[in-house]
Amino acid sequence: MMTTLSRSALLRLAALLTLGAPAWAADHVVSQQGRRFHPSEIAIKAGDTVTISNDDEFLHHVYIKGEGMEYDSGGQPIGTSLTIPFPAKGVFEVRCDIHPKMRLTVTVE
Repeated sequence: MMTTLSRSALLRLAALLTLGAPAWAADHVVSQQGRRFHPSEIAIKAGDTVTISNDDEFLHHVYIKGEGMEYDSGGQPIGTSLTIPFPAKGVFEVRCDIHPKMRLTVTVE
């Protein structure tokens, strides 16, 4: 015999399955090596995140200044990673404040 609690849980599960699965955000990994971002350009969807891993021999300082988005990591030590959410559409340039030639273009669709 099914209890009221288990019936209720079963009904909620059925409702979730009927509505369909939500769109899950993806995480995209970018490496810092040789004072460069690898890859230097990525296309993602709104709501996705980008994880930037400092695989270099140098301290980095990741920042974004643009219309609709600002981000500043402060110093990013060797061997660490940081994750940046991109909630809205647009084209964003990710830079390193220490190494001015480091550029990553993130196109959010």
